Amino acid sequence: MRQLTEQKVHCLTDPWSVDAAVWEIDTNTLTTKKIKPFTDYFHQPFTEDVIW
Repeated sequence: MRQLTEQKVHCLTDPWSVDAAVWEIDTNTLTTKKIKPFTDYFHQPFTEDVIW
């Protein structure tokens, strides 16, 4: 999870999943928006250092 602004954060869902994505969450309204799919780590070995 990354803080984008005081009101918005980006959240990366399971990077090893075929459905991995980066989502934006507005903490004031609790709305979500899919920013982009994230399949860079699909079929890759587990690592603690995911670059997104």
